[in-house]
Amino acid sequence: MIRLLILVSSFIAMLAARQAVVDPPCNGWMLHTRTLPTICPELVTDVPAAIGAPAIWGLAFGANGDLYFTRPAAGQVMRMVAHEAHFFDPPQVIADGLDFPNGIACAPDACYVTTQTDIVRVDFKDGTTRVIFSGLAAQHIHPLHIGADHLLYTIRGRQLIRLATDGSGVSVVSDLPDVGDSAADFDWAAHGEMWASDGSAAIHSADSVNNKLIAVEANSQPAGLAFYHGAAFPQFANGLLCVTSGSYNALTFTGYALLFIPFDNNGQPGSVTRLIPADTDRTLSDAALSLLTFFPQHPIALAISPQGWIYIALREGEIVRLRPRVNA
Repeated sequence: MIRLLILVSSFIAMLAARQAVVDPPCNGWMLHTRTLPTICPELVTDVPAAIGAPAIWGLAFGANGDLYFTRPAAGQVMRMVAHEAHFFDPPQVIADGLDFPNGIACAPDACYVTTQTDIVRVDFKDGTTRVIFSGLAAQHIHPLHIGADHLLYTIRGRQLIRLATDGSGVSVVSDLPDVGDSAADFDWAAHGEMWASDGSAAIHSADSVNNKLIAVEANSQPAGLAFYHGAAFPQFANGLLCVTSGSYNALTFTGYALLFIPFDNNGQPGSVTRLIPADTDRTLSDAALSLLTFFPQHPIALAISPQGWIYIALREGEIVRLRPRVNA
């Protein structure tokens, strides 16, 4: 009996230790801890900031959980290798010398990156790069995603285009007349409809017939988008997450927020909810000055990890993640 009790006690201790590894205590990040009682915001990495160009822009996960991001100012693509407890090794450069890399999407064997005018394939194994497509509109940001059909999708001016991962079969999918000069980002809802942020004050459906849109606060600059399909936050299932980057040169401090928009079973969007800042009736401008938003940093991209945690890239050089708070 004593031996059995010892074995049971050892098993319980092992389970507790494993849980402590998988869900370590929340380290917190800035002041958001006090307004997010059930969500843990944590700093993942902080790379050197740059003058005149974003330190980080695109953000994507590989199939094995490694995290990849672009550094426009440095012309680099970086990788953070995932290890136990869903933390990462320090970032390493896997590709260098690119012309303002911005959008990024990862397939099982390679990442694909948009530059000023090209789409470049970056091999996982040795970091070799190869231009697979040229002809993007210069002086624009080109969000890049891989669709359910395993094709690459990006924005060329006001057109959504797609092509195979070898650069062949380029075609125009649709025109996006409502997104200004170029969409800031786009993603697909669970039922297949695509939505794109215009970088100004709205998120638009690509359905030109119904012309649906989700309005956000003027000049808040909606940027990175991601429909949530993970398991960690069931309350966000099939809803849309959006970061508003805020202006980098205006006198109005609006934006700098993380928004959530629920979608019903018919694909109709509901009311916009603010996740950051949380639990406040203040305007985004007041919340920014009270350090309840990302201000003075600019959230620019979103990615969902394989386990459903939410990762946010800040153009000043930080990556922050949100995960369920242990014992919340």
